[in-house]
Amino acid sequence: METHLTQYPKYTPKKESPLWVITFVDMLSLLLSFFILLFSMCELKKKQLEHHFPQKFYPEKSQGSPIPEQGIGAFNIQPPPALNLNYLINVINAKIKDIPFLKQAIIIPFNDRVILSMPSELIFDTAKATLKKESLNALKLLAEGLRTIPNRVQIYGYSDPRPIKGGPYISNWELSLARALSVEKALLDGGYDHPILTQGFLDTNPFLLDELVKASKNKADSNLLLRRVDIALFESGSL
Repeated sequence: METHLTQYPKYTPKKESPLWVITFVDMLSLLLSFFILLFSMCELKKKQLEHHFPQKFYPEKSQGSPIPEQGIGAFNIQPPPALNLNYLINVINAKIKDIPFLKQAIIIPFNDRVILSMPSELIFDTAKATLKKESLNALKLLAEGLRTIPNRVQIYGYSDPRPIKGGPYISNWELSLARALSVEKALLDGGYDHPILTQGFLDTNPFLLDELVKASKNKADSNLLLRRVDIALFESGSL
């Protein structure tokens, strides 16, 4: 009977780190703990640090480039000044005096703007947003005069609260906005080349309506003036 002996590799003990390395690491740990303890017990001399590190403690005193404003405030750009409102009314009256079709429009100052208000019946057919031929030509002539005025322009469409019956528009809001957009297009086609903000407002803004009724030459019915398009010229210029 034969016996086979299995030979295993000779065991070689791992080489351990020198004892001085362990001692050195322990000493560094103790020193670090000591300095942390000292730092926690001391008081920072803020006045001296202010002189050496103004950017760190008082960034507003830094002489470097200012940090650009961010958020909503970054878009708060002030528009340039334009014609005074009282003078602007005289200018508008002079512009439209040679446009007979617009003599029925109402011009009044309102807060920070001048309103040129045109009853819808004057420029549109019932429940439609397509300008009448006469009103289209009149608005194009008006655009030639407005293009020389630096004041900011906005256009508002209004309608009465009665529900719409028939036609391509499902609500008064859509009709009021479509009419305002038609007036905007007529001004742009007539050569007005400044930015225009156009909105539809249904039957809102009763305070303006009261002022328009008072200024109406024939004391127009308030329901008639509910349906209108206003061109607002602000006392500030276009951005």
